[in-house]
Amino acid sequence: MTTKPAHTQSPKAFFGHLIDLANAYPDALALCSDSGMTSLSDLIGNVVSAAKVLRKKNVRGRRTVCLCCNNPDLNFVLALSLMINGCRVGYSKDISIYKATGVKIDLFLTDKSGKVDDLPTMAVSQEWFQPKKPIATLGLPIAQDFSAIFTSSGSTGRPKLIEFSARAILHRIGTKGQDAYFPSQKRFLLSAGRSSLSVFVDTMVAVAAGGVLINTPANSSPAVIAAIQRYCPSYVLIAPALLAEVIDDLKTRPIRTRVPVARVTGAFCPPALVKDAVEVLIDEIVTSYGATEVARIAWKSSTENVAEERCVGKVIDGVEAAAFTDDNVQLPAGQEGLIRARVAPEIVGRYIGKDAGNGSALIDGWFPTGDIGRVSDDGYLTILGRSSVVINYGGNKLHPGFLEQALLGIDGVSAAAVVGVEAPDGFPRICAAIVSDREIGLDAANWHLIKTEFEFPVHVLKHVETFPKLVSGKVDISAIREMFSQDVDVPMIVTVSENTAPD
Repeated sequence: MTTKPAHTQSPKAFFGHLIDLANAYPDALALCSDSGMTSLSDLIGNVVSAAKVLRKKNVRGRRTVCLCCNNPDLNFVLALSLMINGCRVGYSKDISIYKATGVKIDLFLTDKSGKVDDLPTMAVSQEWFQPKKPIATLGLPIAQDFSAIFTSSGSTGRPKLIEFSARAILHRIGTKGQDAYFPSQKRFLLSAGRSSLSVFVDTMVAVAAGGVLINTPANSSPAVIAAIQRYCPSYVLIAPALLAEVIDDLKTRPIRTRVPVARVTGAFCPPALVKDAVEVLIDEIVTSYGATEVARIAWKSSTENVAEERCVGKVIDGVEAAAFTDDNVQLPAGQEGLIRARVAPEIVGRYIGKDAGNGSALIDGWFPTGDIGRVSDDGYLTILGRSSVVINYGGNKLHPGFLEQALLGIDGVSAAAVVGVEAPDGFPRICAAIVSDREIGLDAANWHLIKTEFEFPVHVLKHVETFPKLVSGKVDISAIREMFSQDVDVPMIVTVSENTAPD
């Protein structure tokens, strides 16, 4: 089939496009998984069928409806049905988040028996889904507006609820669908969290482009590798932590199948991982930097020759990025500071709940990313670390990312995480957790840092098997700090003997 993603801000036009596409190509494959195959007409037909049932049950308008189905594909179909009816869709099924933030849910839709935590509940029935060909709304109007609520925790570990208007969501679908790296009419394996906004948008781009969605039974390395071998996807969306597991597995048990394009999202992707992934599995890796609130800010391809290792790519069209001082003064290009991004205000998510303040994610029109970095004259963005984890060591500002990179230069060290933890004397100690295939002493690690002309020492070093992670896949910095909380009563001055040099 020949089609392009609908680039529109009108819900009526967008859903009309999906219905027209399903009627034009009724037998086209839309979704495949271990549980079976679904045609495009059945997928969209089920959406329209469920929308009619929900409307008869008065589930329409601005009612806030939370999806609590065990089946993620069912959540997706119901979300589109609710959007057609103009509802406010709660896409996260974690009830505790709504409770913690005090957001009232009018109704829970579930495929489980009984009530959801004694709250207003409606059981989803198989009778809701009776698609017909050709698909027609038969007097069912498509709402002019809707909204959806997603969660984001960033690197803080404290979940936030963010509401996005129809215009904000459709803008993301339209602009992402126009990207050159996003293939049309191909097979999409979206192996990230199914309830995230990023995956929802990628899913909608795939459907609107007439592509095939490939769903795995679990977000695990064996499941992803099995799906790649079975379905030969053209595009894979994957988090860096999961990609690292996949690549490690493939080093010992390689496969012949290769993936043309993979987009790595959710956290910084180390250049060494990109190099290994290109070697064993993927032709081109696109790494994107952004935030749930404002979508993508910058991106780059593994085919580009970008000199700076911590560069996350070029700022995309329609987005402005700049570095600021602590007192909100914008810095000239090339200078290091707090990175902020500016996009059209109408596409920004709005914080909701009791701790949301005025709901705005913006400061004077700019979104604070929480990262420290710089933007070059030609628009390339380099991220040096999180502003919340910068260590003030004797008046010197230390970005943990630099020290982590230096520790990775020690033979045997495969991962490193550095934090500053306040000692009883009120000054921070630099603490490092490393994953290594051999024992490395503190003095040996510091001797390596001296030899690489790194001016800051490590006060406490721990060997760990793995790092604690947030749901997003990012390293849980708070948990790393807690790991060292009882070990920082050590001298601030570190003396290292060259007799302790690592082998």
